[in-house]
Amino acid sequence: MKRGSSASPTRARTGWRRSPRVVSRWTPRARRGSSAPTTAGSLQAAASAPSCRSSRAPSPSCRCTARARTRCVRRRAWPTSFSEPPSAGPHHAHSPSRARRRPVGNASLAESVPLPLAPELDAEGWIYEQDYMRDLPYDYTTLVENIIDPSHVPVSHHGTVQGDRNLAQPIATSVSERMPPIGFQGKTEVPLHASSRLSFAQTKAVQTVTFTAPSLLAYRFSVPAGDASALFYPIPVARGRSRILVRRARNFRTERVMRTADLVAKHLENNIVFDQDMAFLCGQEARLQALRADGWGGAWRAKRDSEVGGGRSYVMPAEADRFVISFRKQLDAAAAALPWRSPPLAGEAHAPPMPRTVLLDRYEQHTKKCPTCMAALKLTERLIGVSASTSQVSLMAALVLAVTPAPPLALSLACAAAAAAYSAVLLRAYLVGPIIGALSNRVAAVPLAASAASAAILALAPGGRAARVAAAATPLATALCALYARRALDGLRARFIYTEEAKALQIS
Repeated sequence: MKRGSSASPTRARTGWRRSPRVVSRWTPRARRGSSAPTTAGSLQAAASAPSCRSSRAPSPSCRCTARARTRCVRRRAWPTSFSEPPSAGPHHAHSPSRARRRPVGNASLAESVPLPLAPELDAEGWIYEQDYMRDLPYDYTTLVENIIDPSHVPVSHHGTVQGDRNLAQPIATSVSERMPPIGFQGKTEVPLHASSRLSFAQTKAVQTVTFTAPSLLAYRFSVPAGDASALFYPIPVARGRSRILVRRARNFRTERVMRTADLVAKHLENNIVFDQDMAFLCGQEARLQALRADGWGGAWRAKRDSEVGGGRSYVMPAEADRFVISFRKQLDAAAAALPWRSPPLAGEAHAPPMPRTVLLDRYEQHTKKCPTCMAALKLTERLIGVSASTSQVSLMAALVLAVTPAPPLALSLACAAAAAAYSAVLLRAYLVGPIIGALSNRVAAVPLAASAASAAILALAPGGRAARVAAAATPLATALCALYARRALDGLRARFIYTEEAKALQIS
């Protein structure tokens, strides 16, 4: 698999925040969508923008590419208005020196729409300790519907820190305010896992849920240590594709600091959570599009008369479904503001399911866009290479020392030093240890312990039989440790690229 690093909006910050810097600038945006959160005004402007009909793919400098005026707040680029290309003709027909762009839609209205921001992030004492992003192979509307449904978490995300089937129970939700065109505020009470890092036992929490369309869903709740919030930024990327940005914030300190290993572990955990939803949501979206290929799930209330038993596409009699019902009803009235103006292809609704290696491709969906996980993947691959070389050299050294009647003292000491150096390389890597769990410190310390024992025996009895056994045992123990470490690190490498661990957790 070809790999390359790319910029990502998910670089985490662990310290206490300073005041955000707000800037405004013009940035080029591709016609098919934006990777940044959007505003209601930008969606209305994008809905009326003409698409480029050129047969060639637009380059970054091509004038067929629309431009968006954006505001950058807290390392998020928010497009607020668009300008259309000067011409819809072929690329070679443009005259950059004469053509001028024209604004699309009502730019003044777009600029006046407030950004959907979380005010607590500007409050004194609030921090955000981790960011996460992932590209998803299903539509923005499906993504929003999933993240505003709190009742699926204990069952669908069983085995993670977010879900436990033993905590599944009826969940009541209430919508206290609807914010047109799309948005609402409500409350729900959900069970929370015990958290040693956040210093609270298993409890129930009343959450205030606020969805500000199109790009902010906030869950705010209180724990004994203080207040916390989980912020989700759903972003439409293209028809049938979306991106999610997640930011978690709190206003209290913890004894455990969020270091690089903790952040990598959290990202791997979040990968599992989104893996568990992936196949179900893609299948749900395909079934809705098979009933009505409108691209946004408008068939959720359609009767399935052709199927045995009839009924409707969605059956939502429980109180836990009120958030989804509110969102879907508002979306029915405002779907024209979505940034896709062309109807979906008829064949997409009946396309075969994606292979699991594509559906759960963590590398393309997250890792290569996340600098933290990309650095961890590169470190993992370097350690795999070091372990492979160490195992081969150590086995050869053990064989030589075993067949030599009187091995040179210098060779024995060199093997002990090499074993200690390899162990030090593993122990210094933040991937090794209980936080990520790929390789334990005890296993990584085996070559170091063997080299120390060998050096002690060589110092006490340099010419005895015990010295010869210790000299051969040190590289042998190092080789076995390197083989085990390579296998464990291969498993960790797979967790950054593709793995079935989410399926195994759900079965357990």
